[in-house]
Amino acid sequence: MAIERTAAQKLQEVSALLAVPNSRITAGGTTFPQDPEEELHLVDISALEGLDSIKQKGSRIEIGPLVTLKTLAGNKLIQTLVPALAEAAANAGTEEIRQRHTWRQSCSPSPRGHSRRTPRKRSQAHY
Repeated sequence: MAIERTAAQKLQEVSALLAVPNSRITAGGTTFPQDPEEELHLVDISALEGLDSIKQKGSRIEIGPLVTLKTLAGNKLIQTLVPALAEAAANAGTEEIRQRHTWRQSCSPSPRGHSRRTPRKRSQAHY
């Protein structure tokens, strides 16, 4: 498996880099299924500014996709307005995982953002 990693320096570069076949977004620590014949192009967005911020805009809270679980757990705004989220982030995984793992990774069951399990059809379901 050939893996090519390109670090995006500006947000505008990302869509062009994703136009390459078999491209995936990564934030530095993502793992992917290994297919020895597949060439994989990783677009690293970990250096893009503004994606690691937590902001309040009116009655909404915007959490950037690169906010780590540790940052989420320790953020005063989150602790005050959404204490259950802060507590969940503080108790997710080990300290090492909380320092590197983003909240967005925690919301996706797989690197491609979809479930690895295929749901059974209703007729195949066991009750």
